[in-house]
Amino acid sequence: MDFSLTDEQLQIRDTAKKIAEEVIMPNVERYDLERAIPWEAIKELGKLGMMAPIVPEEYGGPDLDYVSYALIGEQIARADTGTATVLGAHCSLCVYPILAYGTDEQKKKYLPKLATGEWLGAFALTEPNAGSDASNIMVRAEDKGDHWLLNGEKQWTTNGDIAKVVIVFATVDPSKGLQGVTPFIVETDMDGYSTGAIERTMGIHASHQVVTLYENMKLPKDAVLGGDRHIGRGFQVAMGTLDGGRIGVGASAVGLATRALEEAVKYTQERVQFGQPLSKF
Repeated sequence: MDFSLTDEQLQIRDTAKKIAEEVIMPNVERYDLERAIPWEAIKELGKLGMMAPIVPEEYGGPDLDYVSYALIGEQIARADTGTATVLGAHCSLCVYPILAYGTDEQKKKYLPKLATGEWLGAFALTEPNAGSDASNIMVRAEDKGDHWLLNGEKQWTTNGDIAKVVIVFATVDPSKGLQGVTPFIVETDMDGYSTGAIERTMGIHASHQVVTLYENMKLPKDAVLGGDRHIGRGFQVAMGTLDGGRIGVGASAVGLATRALEEAVKYTQERVQFGQPLSKF
């Protein structure tokens, strides 16, 4: 099997590398010290469809393959893993589930603006006592006949303070355990949505993880991701989404390791001891 990159993939990689070096790298220290969102990078990546490269052309995306997506993530992480995390949470954890599980109406409504980065996305699964144990989800969605009423709290929501769209997992019936978990599309400009303080993390400071709060949020009945057929199927949607998210995480790890190696080599060539660079020993 030939694993060589195609000419198109090489061009995409080189374009992402150019953005990483010219737009992100000059701002990395500011991102880190000020916990600043990398809006410059988001804007440039959005212009080229790289904020959501997997979106088909019919929904306003470039319809690229997952190798291309990985190459983009790798180059962005080589510059800054925080920026890569913003990209990954947006594309892998919000765009992907809408593309994979959403209704035609949901795809038409959300994907065009998510594809360009005009709207950013997030994914809210983790709670104080749930996340890995999705059967213990306490955020509640009550069926009120003509709408859903959403209440509860999520933790570690990446992009939660900058997102327009959040995929939220709530239970419609706590007594059913996993069979009650249901995915919802939440628009953050609706009444009842708010966020807590940015979590203190050891790194990736351009990416914000926040508590997201849902207080008596009235969601339309068509807010269930994928429609009524996915009521009670949120666990399957969440796990399928997270499986795809591993691609971006792996690509980011490669980019980060590449940069670490580059910096180490550079240091050994510059650091002189006992009359010669370290690289000569």
